[in-house]
Amino acid sequence: HTYGMLTMSKYPIINQGEINFENSIGNNAIYADIVFNADTIRIYNVHLQSLHFANKDYVFANKIINKSSITTDELKEGSRQLVRKFINGAMKRTLQVQVLLNHIQQSPYKTIICGDFNDTPWSYCYAQLSKDKKDAFVESGKWFSKTMKINKILSFRIDYILYDKTLNSFNYRVSDNHLSDHEYIVTEITNQKVETT
Repeated sequence: HTYGMLTMSKYPIINQGEINFENSIGNNAIYADIVFNADTIRIYNVHLQSLHFANKDYVFANKIINKSSITTDELKEGSRQLVRKFINGAMKRTLQVQVLLNHIQQSPYKTIICGDFNDTPWSYCYAQLSKDKKDAFVESGKWFSKTMKINKILSFRIDYILYDKTLNSFNYRVSDNHLSDHEYIVTEITNQKVETT
């Protein structure tokens, strides 16, 4: 009965806040300033604009992938709907990323950005948010990181952990618990040098 985001920490949280995005329902960001040893780090927990796929969109995509029979009218309408949702989502995420970057640039602390970007690593949003950041998967992941699976063929990495270049990560992994339509990702971040083998 509750919808939202949460940041939990075993280290002290000395400040926290919310960043709301205009004209968006269910998409926003929160931040928490966490004291770790002698350092303070600001962690952003982000949920950027969703595509809001309806069940009929998944049915349409599966028909195309499985080469099921589909009428010309169904193909036109289904394609139009998907293109409309992709364009609308991309435009809203672009504006949301600007709001988020403005906030991040004001941070007095090193930052970590994590969450659901609803976009691929080749997107404008990822490119902007990952500037001057390390990507936990790139730095310490293995093989492929698929965090959102639409069906047996379509799966994407749209969830990320990005962090300040002075920090290091290790032991990046993706869950396979299937607790939601996303798999959760985990990494360990340190301000110490990490030995790699």
